[in-house]
Amino acid sequence: MRRSTPWAGALILLAAWAAARAAEVDPKAAAVAERVMAAMGGRAAFESRRLLRFDFAVERGGETVAVYHHWWDRPTGRYRVEGKTREGKEYRAIFNIKDKAGKVWLDGSLLAGAEAEEFLDRAHGRFINDTYWLLMPWKWLDPGVSLAYEGERELDGKRFDVVRLSFDKGIGLTSNDRYWGLVDQGSGRMERWEYVLEKDDGSPGDEAPSVFAWTGWSDAGGGVLLSTRKERVGGEGPPVAITFPVASFSDEVPDEVFNPILRPPAAAPPAETTGAAPSATGLKEALVVLNKSDHTAALIETEFFEVVRTIPTGIGPHEGAVSPDGKTLYVSNYGAAAPGDTLTEIDLPAGTVRRTVNLGANRRPHGLAVGPDGSIWVTTEESRSVLRLSPKELKVEKVYQTAQDGTHMIVLSPDGKRAFTANIGSGTVTAIDTATGATQSAVTGKGAEGIDITPDGKEVWVAHRDESDVAILDAVTLKILARLKTGARPIRVKVTPDGKRVLVTCSQSNELRIFDRTTRLEAGNIRLDGAPIGILIAPGGKLAFIANTQADQVSIVDLERLELLGSFYAGREPDGMVWAKW
Repeated sequence: MRRSTPWAGALILLAAWAAARAAEVDPKAAAVAERVMAAMGGRAAFESRRLLRFDFAVERGGETVAVYHHWWDRPTGRYRVEGKTREGKEYRAIFNIKDKAGKVWLDGSLLAGAEAEEFLDRAHGRFINDTYWLLMPWKWLDPGVSLAYEGERELDGKRFDVVRLSFDKGIGLTSNDRYWGLVDQGSGRMERWEYVLEKDDGSPGDEAPSVFAWTGWSDAGGGVLLSTRKERVGGEGPPVAITFPVASFSDEVPDEVFNPILRPPAAAPPAETTGAAPSATGLKEALVVLNKSDHTAALIETEFFEVVRTIPTGIGPHEGAVSPDGKTLYVSNYGAAAPGDTLTEIDLPAGTVRRTVNLGANRRPHGLAVGPDGSIWVTTEESRSVLRLSPKELKVEKVYQTAQDGTHMIVLSPDGKRAFTANIGSGTVTAIDTATGATQSAVTGKGAEGIDITPDGKEVWVAHRDESDVAILDAVTLKILARLKTGARPIRVKVTPDGKRVLVTCSQSNELRIFDRTTRLEAGNIRLDGAPIGILIAPGGKLAFIANTQADQVSIVDLERLELLGSFYAGREPDGMVWAKW
């Protein structure tokens, strides 16, 4: 069924360039077509352009009523389109125009089944309609297009050659539509078009033509000219125009363009300002990535995962933890060649460092956790201890000696009554009674490093990087309940919020192993690259973020479908990550 509004429906079903065979071409009309393309920069220049980036906007009565954003990798057929439905919901589709295979998101949720197919059809329709409004003069000599020269016409003191375009049966979905291109004999450009749509029963239409003037010609790159404004001439109702605020070609295709969860680069980056004090981030929620080599915390918005601000930390930030209200981030500065001995406190809404405190003789701070009461817990490797700090003064209130080598990661029980550390050098796990300070250690395996506790508080999972396995411990007795083989050098463990699955990063074999907690069987294995280490599971448990330290990338994993969605850059050597909401 064709849309009723002429500016949106005139060509939406006309895929003239998808024809399978040649049509009739009047030699004089063909000569006009060649002249048109020469005036716009030449067919060779047009065909050599790779990525087409444009925005299709509809103006009615002087107001913009709809905008659609497009990216087209022309040699491969990859396509991305974003916009809003009539109901105001945001959709994003990434597909291939050759077979319409792809994915579509509605208000951030990945669609499936019939609903996905429906929106992919809509996205493909946007491709057909919006690219034709932009590129029609370049498509006259495509297969399946019939051209006929219909003489000259004089308008507003200019003389125009008139060429009629029609289409072979089966071309597009409305092959009985007819178009007339009016070519200025002076400029050689098509500066006006007229069209009559076929009737609902598929027969040729008999209404008066709709007319649009093509203006706003500009160089879109490589000398290729495009009309960026089409204004309706005559007709009933308020003025109507189709505009292209962005229309440009480039030879490079940034990775972000066809990455399903990333926002592609803007057509022109905003100008940088200097000398001004940083303003508030404007965020209410953020993914924070700690970059060990940049010595920064990157605040990332949670829709398209763009870095909004980078905040300086101490040397070698490894891990972070967030206050119960989500407004404060604590960062452990592990150091580099020289041992670190500081903790950085960051105001997340403001995006600024609030203070940095020195931990004295407690060097190499690493693992971090925040208790239900807001207390901060941090491991310090060189002093073989765990520190508890007050959130108000950020002073050390108590030191718990583990007496174990390489006290590295820490996790608190859900009720905050026990803390568990993984001790790399000793190959042990230590349990600390947070009220009395009593400790209990148990040998679990060589290189015990990654550790987490299940939401019910019953099991502790610990990864042994030197044994390529994980051990499941009874959280009360520290007795080993089971061992599961993993990939090479398992280094972090994270339990999903519902307690049903456990994620393990294997930094040497470059994979994410996913285990079913109940059956203790492997439920998935996702290949990664660049030494995956840090794991963060987003609220709701649908997405996981993996820090690939040697690749300088953070990967996004769909935990429902167990597939890799894409990756993004947050900084050099990403490691610890947190999710904050305030």
